[in-house]
Amino acid sequence: MRIIAVAMIVSVGMYVAIAWFLSIQPEAGPPPVGPPPLRLPLAVAGIVVSLAAVGYRFALFTDERIESRLRGPIDLTRAALDPKTLKTDPALLESLQTMSEAEQRTISFLAWYVTPYILQLALGESVVLLGLVLAMVSKNPFEMLPFAVISVFLIIRAAMHPGLVLNQVKSILNRMRLRG
Repeated sequence: MRIIAVAMIVSVGMYVAIAWFLSIQPEAGPPPVGPPPLRLPLAVAGIVVSLAAVGYRFALFTDERIESRLRGPIDLTRAALDPKTLKTDPALLESLQTMSEAEQRTISFLAWYVTPYILQLALGESVVLLGLVLAMVSKNPFEMLPFAVISVFLIIRAAMHPGLVLNQVKSILNRMRLRG
């Protein structure tokens, strides 16, 4: 899953390069005088999206929610989907069904986890897009640099998250086992 995060960080660099390239075009004309009119609304939007990315993680991945998800029904069919055909792979499903209950619960949880993970990455990347809009309006690529830095930070933070959640899942499974 980290390859997705790396691709998104590369895309942030591409957005910065696009802003820079557009600003040096001769037909771009001189940059406008004074602060761009959209600076404040885009900065506020960037802050809101950044807070949403961070808050989403804390709201969704509390111990109680993870435990509730782990105690819920085990859905191995999602984990056994063939990514090319989007149909259940019977051999993989059979293999998953031979695992212990704790392993099945972990795999079921991780199959569910992919969507929130990608959403965290998308929220992180959307911040740089706001910066790109600002750079294009202001004709100044430096306007987007704070947005790019925050975007990379959010993407790296999200990329570190699966390992943290997996440790949290292991801890919760151990507590569940001890409680019976």
